[in-house]
Amino acid sequence: MAIAEEDLPHFEYFPDPIANGCVVAMHATCPCCGKDRGFMYRGPIYCKENIPHVCPWCIQGGEAQRRWDASFNDVFSIPKGVPKQIIDTVCTRTPGFESWQGNHWLFSKTDAMVFVGEIEGATLLAEADDAKIAACRRALDEWHFPKDFNFAEITRGGQPAVYLFRDRQSGEYSAYADMT
Repeated sequence: MAIAEEDLPHFEYFPDPIANGCVVAMHATCPCCGKDRGFMYRGPIYCKENIPHVCPWCIQGGEAQRRWDASFNDVFSIPKGVPKQIIDTVCTRTPGFESWQGNHWLFSKTDAMVFVGEIEGATLLAEADDAKIAACRRALDEWHFPKDFNFAEITRGGQPAVYLFRDRQSGEYSAYADMT
């Protein structure tokens, strides 16, 4: 039985894991809950066991974390004002995303940021959203990319890859770039 996308669990810090490709339409039995599902998470799973996929419901409900002591995101450089509950939500109840050096979740001073997704440069340019472009430019500046670097060269899974986040309170964007 296929499950409609609207029936997928909601992740407050990662609203569209299907668009980013870490939750995929895939009929399988979840190795955590044992239920037949129409979608599986195929992103990073940090645990001792070798788990190829898990249903997004087991991530959101915390069953995967409890069963395997699993986490799905790497968090560091966390401001002191971010409550532990938010950090735990991002680490253990939010899907992760693939990146070159291991994903890195961004935070504001008091909250986790919302993962918008990995940037496709041509799409970013077509949107012409100055705030998103500026955030991506700052991320590339950290790697000393030239000011005239063509954003159209950025592709998902390419080098560089750029990951965009949005602050839930201010709406401002932040990003980081990654490559091998």
